[in-house]
Amino acid sequence: MKRYRIDVNSVFKSPVRVLSFLIILQTSISYTAFSQEFNCSVTVNRDQISGNAYEYVTELSERLSTYINETKWTDLRFEETERIQCSIQIIFTSATPDFDYSAQFVASIQRPIYQTMQRTTTLLVNDDTWSFNYPRGKSLIRDDLQYDAFTTLIDFYVMMFLGYDADTFSPLGGNRFYSGAKLLQELAETSGGIGWGRAIGAQRNRYGLISDLTNPAFDEFRQALYQYHRLALDFFIEDQSQAREQALEALKKIQTVSRQVANTYLFELFFSVKAQELAALFMEAPLDIRTEASILLREVNPGNSSIYDKLIE
Repeated sequence: MKRYRIDVNSVFKSPVRVLSFLIILQTSISYTAFSQEFNCSVTVNRDQISGNAYEYVTELSERLSTYINETKWTDLRFEETERIQCSIQIIFTSATPDFDYSAQFVASIQRPIYQTMQRTTTLLVNDDTWSFNYPRGKSLIRDDLQYDAFTTLIDFYVMMFLGYDADTFSPLGGNRFYSGAKLLQELAETSGGIGWGRAIGAQRNRYGLISDLTNPAFDEFRQALYQYHRLALDFFIEDQSQAREQALEALKKIQTVSRQVANTYLFELFFSVKAQELAALFMEAPLDIRTEASILLREVNPGNSSIYDKLIE
């Protein structure tokens, strides 16, 4: 997945540059190693289930990381440095003698901040409504047309992560991945899977997450993801003043959406990983910019007001 484009017009102003460009291009095509989409680590916690019969579930650390990292999820080509950094923790909460399990799925993804050696966490999810049967030796097979209580959840979140990551690199870039996740959610719900349908009360679940991300009412929120990550964070080293202006514009987009919709789940997910980062981004700004940022942030994310108050202390 190429994040940048070569300025072809400047390259072809000179015959020498043309030759150099062609040599470089040929070399890069011949020798650049392209990778799968993820670099994901998986840990398993089985402290809440006792008994030697369940010890084999610890093998999921290696088996699931292999499944995610070595499956080709898209037709895109990712360079090694472009792979999505992913961390997954599976916390087993109950088990039966028939190897029916309940577990908590906790996962986060990161993207690089360009022109730096740093990464930023873009999404953290915590799904505690996961039940599945996992006997010893169960195969992990991707099948978008067949519901499986274990792999369908993994495939759903993989599509979610691909979509969310793509949204940070191009406006509404995650559309096709969210469409894939939506199909998996509908397949699972139709198949009677637990945790896949509309719930009573706040939609802080798989259904609510994918419904919001495929709802045009949240398009401006998704555009804010691009503006904040690509136009603010990625260019902060180059021009801090302009980067902060882009961040403010992104926050204004989120403010617009927050005033129009009742569901706040996407906002909660965003600010759970961005509150401290946003405060740090504005901390050294002039007072008027810090004040504007503080007012915006306290409106759209009142739960973290104590963090934003520090901007104007």
